[in-house]
Amino acid sequence: MNGIVRTTAICAVVVTAAVASAPRAAEQCGKVASLQNQVETRPGGTEAWAPSILDQGLFERDRVRTGEASRAAILYSDQTLHRINEKSEVEVLPPQAGNPGVLRVLSGQHYFSSRRPKDYGRIETPTVTAAIRGTEFAVDVAPGGTTTITMLEGVVA
Repeated sequence: MNGIVRTTAICAVVVTAAVASAPRAAEQCGKVASLQNQVETRPGGTEAWAPSILDQGLFERDRVRTGEASRAAILYSDQTLHRINEKSEVEVLPPQAGNPGVLRVLSGQHYFSSRRPKDYGRIETPTVTAAIRGTEFAVDVAPGGTTTITMLEGVVA
């Protein structure tokens, strides 16, 4: 019996330590709204990628990437829809001090849409930083880093 109590106490300490290190201080920025084939998420501040799951919450500095013949969609807390094509990666950065957030588009093809015109803040790629205002646009970051921004409705500053 004494061994069972000791084992239970040790397990409780380990679980408490794991739970204490797991919570995030930041608010949820969005969620994985759809996924097809290989879609992975890397929580901010870590190096480990794990398979994404439907409705998975996304937080500050989380990354999402898609594999070959794979697609995903992120629905942000402001109801912006972000579709991610195959072999693409994005890092989520939340708004700060009342300013719009930053989206770090690291690779691949991305499509953004919002029902209402909005200030998207900055879109950062390996070679370009752009301020976007509007409802619909696409960002393509080629393997060499060349970036193409296509405005369907709105302006790039």
